[in-house]
Amino acid sequence: PCASGTAAPCDNGSTHELSFSPDGTQLWVSQMTAQRILHFKVKGTVIDQSSMKVFPMSIQPHGVIAQGSNVWITLEDPTSQNALMKLDSNGNTLDYIPLEPGAGPHGIDVAPDGAVWFSGKEGSRVGRANPKTKEVIYFPLPAGSASIYVHVAHNGDVWFTELYGNAIGRIRKNARTNQYVVTQITLPQADSQPISIETDNTGGVWFTLANANKLGYIAPKFAKGS
Repeated sequence: PCASGTAAPCDNGSTHELSFSPDGTQLWVSQMTAQRILHFKVKGTVIDQSSMKVFPMSIQPHGVIAQGSNVWITLEDPTSQNALMKLDSNGNTLDYIPLEPGAGPHGIDVAPDGAVWFSGKEGSRVGRANPKTKEVIYFPLPAGSASIYVHVAHNGDVWFTELYGNAIGRIRKNARTNQYVVTQITLPQADSQPISIETDNTGGVWFTLANANKLGYIAPKFAKGS
């Protein structure tokens, strides 16, 4: 809902996530409760505000991740449709992948193989969508854990945070069995509420802890381990 308590869309709504194109020339921004996506051109280190394009959405957009000159977004509405959508820089829909009811897609990332991974905050799950076949695989997590952000590392490992599960998770494909394996790491401080997560060039994993007012880190030797 809007700050006033009325239903979305709002006049001034929740500027939420952002993503730059790989070449740094485009910026995408989601405005969740305003129900729109913004697109800007970037010149050097300057965002050209005069280039802003506004793309209204029928459902609240949340996560955004650029792929080339296009963008993937999550459409998160627990009471309505749940989906992944791909737009071009003119706001045209290039792809649309519906998700099961209650999935609640929140964070999003694209793997090197083109698969789209998302965190299902409302449904406490992580999902992998194949844009070519539209197949979606769900990885269920403990009820109420609220998987909130997801990040695909350079080696293909998928890392995610569990806001209320107080854990960091990893999904890795076993090369021998060709099956995905989910590993969860419980954090030492109770109710630390991990949110954002990224990996660095050494393979280390960094994450924010909203309720602990700290940054967390998993060293490469542990992140790469079984």
